[in-house]
Amino acid sequence: MHSLIYFSFLILLAVTTILEINHQLPKNFQFLEGGVYQGYSFVADAAGLALVIGVAWALVRRYVQRPYRIRIKSKPEHLLGLLVIGFLGVSGFMAEAYRIANSGMPSFEKWSFVGYPIALLVENNANVAGWQQIWWVAHVIGFVVLLAIIPVTMLRHMFTSPLNMWLSDRERPKGAMKPMPNLMETELESFGVATIEDFTWKQLLDLDSCTMCGRCTSVCPAHATGKPLDPARSCSKAARSWPPPATPRCHPHSAWTVRSPCRRARCSSASARLRCGPAPPARPATRSAR
Repeated sequence: MHSLIYFSFLILLAVTTILEINHQLPKNFQFLEGGVYQGYSFVADAAGLALVIGVAWALVRRYVQRPYRIRIKSKPEHLLGLLVIGFLGVSGFMAEAYRIANSGMPSFEKWSFVGYPIALLVENNANVAGWQQIWWVAHVIGFVVLLAIIPVTMLRHMFTSPLNMWLSDRERPKGAMKPMPNLMETELESFGVATIEDFTWKQLLDLDSCTMCGRCTSVCPAHATGKPLDPARSCSKAARSWPPPATPRCHPHSAWTVRSPCRRARCSSASARLRCGPAPPARPATRSAR
């Protein structure tokens, strides 16, 4: 499912880039002609069809079959991302179909095995040229919307996940945890994290790379025995805390961490003191009026 969406989208991106390069070349240097264009059309339609199938598969799996590990993590942004990507595939086929119908149904366009049958259905419609422009503009708007929502939705994992895999520790076996220090001999004041600032940059990248598939929860032995531990939920909550708010505020003491008391009355952790800032200076003592 993910492969159908991801790789077909990359192919369609390459197809669009090649088409634009061909348009910018002088007439004598354009290469999308004859058999090259027919093969190009076939690959483009195959990738578009794979994209639509992948999106439909994802929608059925998330909102019809609804397995537990996906059902408990579904958010409105997931539906938005799937609908935008699916709209790109559908609008692309419709723009192609009206382009073929507007050009007189040439025989070499039969290699567009999805767009050509649709063109047969719409070739007798009124104002075919106008509908071609409408679908082309809608396709462009859909792509702009996709670019706008990528940084603020789960779709950003298309970029962060490959980067995270590249920067992962290759010397440590996959899934192996770092050993804890000797609690009786260490001089560390805290263990674990209390606020988002306690994560390393790599751990923050891990949070951004999470696809919220729920597999970690589905195979967690503690969760399977009814314990309240939910790794996927913990990861998603931590990801929502990043980036930290710009307005300094005090944070309650975390039960996961042992820290020295804060100098402010409402804070009881050293990490919270970093955000709250130093304690206000004491007021000078004044003599009481007699």
